[in-house]
Amino acid sequence: MEKYSYDQSDFKEIERGGMIYRLCRIVALRDIHNPRLFVKAGEKGGYVFPDGLSQEGESWVDQGSVIGPQCEVAGNALVQQSYLGRNVVVKDNAVVTKSTLEFAPRGIEISGRGRVVSSYLQGNIRVSGEAAVVRSKMFGNINVFGIANVYDCNVESNSTLEIANREYYVGKTILAQGNEHRGVEKRLGR
Repeated sequence: MEKYSYDQSDFKEIERGGMIYRLCRIVALRDIHNPRLFVKAGEKGGYVFPDGLSQEGESWVDQGSVIGPQCEVAGNALVQQSYLGRNVVVKDNAVVTKSTLEFAPRGIEISGRGRVVSSYLQGNIRVSGEAAVVRSKMFGNINVFGIANVYDCNVESNSTLEIANREYYVGKTILAQGNEHRGVEKRLGR
């Protein structure tokens, strides 16, 4: 049984790259038992481009969210009060809350139990494992994984920057060019 349908009478149009895309509000067709949110049959969700939310699993997109073209929310993932622009995947048990994730050629992927909260991400970015990105801005090629945490940071990388395992970054700006990182206030562990 499908878990949601599109309300064709309630839609938004967004412009991306000179194209106009029509996104319709979703409506739950069955109770959805997401690990972080219970959705009753008949409850409205966000505006979603066709096939942007998987019909399988317990994933959900709340009323305050917009899911653009070439995006996928799957597994038990939850998107709340967020905008996923294009080429974004949120899967497994990942959570995106009050954030904007913008287009990048290779895309953005939030997976595992990764969390993105009150943040702006643009580029080829991966957040996975138990990693968290909170109140931060990220631009470029960045992998945050393991149980790494990034709080209140501005992160820019023109090469591939990895923030891993028990690394914990707070405040300031992280500028990565090659293997060089400048302006970092870093704490290891918790």
